[in-house]
Amino acid sequence: MICSILASTGWRPEYRTAGLSGIHPETGRRYKGEILPTGFDHLNQIRHDLWRYAEIGPTGEVLGEDTREITLRWTYPWELHHLLNLCGFIIEAEYSDFLSSAPAMATN
Repeated sequence: MICSILASTGWRPEYRTAGLSGIHPETGRRYKGEILPTGFDHLNQIRHDLWRYAEIGPTGEVLGEDTREITLRWTYPWELHHLLNLCGFIIEAEYSDFLSSAPAMATN
């Protein structure tokens, strides 16, 4: 439910803070997100994450909480480079995030 609210309002987390957090622009309520311990299937390159979101009241009480399982297909940079080159694409730039940070590999 909270995920749907955040997506439908165009809310964006403050990426430079620890974890994912922000203030909803319309309600003024604080939202916090965290990624719980993950599982990684190295053979099939599939990552299973649990993302927990919480809506926090003005005195710090949790007003609502939602946990979602997200399954991601992991592609290593060298694999993606090879596939893109095979399809005729030229890689102009590579970033780790939407803030244009330098490439970095996750350690888990």
